[in-house]
Amino acid sequence: MKVSNQVFVITLILSTIPLGLVILQLQNDETITPNDDFFELSIGNIPTINVSTWLMPIEGEIENPVVFSYENLTSLPTLTINATLRSVSGNSGRAEWRGVPLKNILDTVRPTENAYDVVFYAADGYTSSLTIEEINTSEILLVFEMNKETLPAGQGFPLRVIAPGYYGYKWVKWLIKIDIVETDYIGFWESRGWNDNARFSIERDWSVHALLFSISFMFGVASMMTGLKFSRTSILFKDLPRFMNRRFHHFLSLTYVISAFIVFIYWIIQTLIDRGRIFYTPHGIVGFISILLLLVTAITGMKRVIRNPEYKGVHRGLYFWAVFVFLVSIVLGLLLSIVFFY
Repeated sequence: MKVSNQVFVITLILSTIPLGLVILQLQNDETITPNDDFFELSIGNIPTINVSTWLMPIEGEIENPVVFSYENLTSLPTLTINATLRSVSGNSGRAEWRGVPLKNILDTVRPTENAYDVVFYAADGYTSSLTIEEINTSEILLVFEMNKETLPAGQGFPLRVIAPGYYGYKWVKWLIKIDIVETDYIGFWESRGWNDNARFSIERDWSVHALLFSISFMFGVASMMTGLKFSRTSILFKDLPRFMNRRFHHFLSLTYVISAFIVFIYWIIQTLIDRGRIFYTPHGIVGFISILLLLVTAITGMKRVIRNPEYKGVHRGLYFWAVFVFLVSIVLGLLLSIVFFY
């Protein structure tokens, strides 16, 4: 195999690394995460709670208000489930959780006909809520054990909400009070633009646009290399197979540009729905810059423009930077799924 063909194949293989990392990250969703390795998210410092004096009242639109101590609550009938905690930005961990079904507690306190939302208050000031209907139709638990151990402090000791099928901002930690209200309560992140409907779905998951962006990036790398074949100022890839002609290069380029734009628009729409804003992390900002570069690259690559020798060098330079910045946005997105940028 000629050197240029070898470089082409090796570079193309290297371009699949982001796709492989996304797939690897997705596989972690089905593996039990040890407590010491489980990610921790909070709006501030971990509160110190004395379990011997900890009390959790349940009040509001109910017929039988109660106040639970740790001993009273942990003596109730329990349920053990395996469930994955997912942040909107992609961070995830799976554990075995043991706790009391919240539906059973609601049956005991008997919400009134006017009851709508169940509001959870945390010791660090965080709040969120789930509707009565969501609790009655889901397996929501108030848990005190994680992977057969007492719930760690960083995971919400002494008590936290586990809401399988919902994003992590509904999994309230360090519970100190539950209030049943008549209205649709807007919690901490919800009041900052996050969607009050936190139910997980494939189309809302970070992995969809991450996979599509990674595939689009591969087309971009292939397009960049085939384009260098026809450059008068470069000696790279001159010996690529004959079928990799200008038409083939244009096909790869169009596929790259169109797929990147479609996925970016999809990401914008879904992010606005889920988060109420777009540029809340470096990932989004860099992604937007990469799309702008790609747009300018596409314009300078048009047939009428590229005939001008002055623009050929500009087109190649912009293409390189568009692909490079696109890669940076993917890497930042992957890092965001491992380390939460707050």
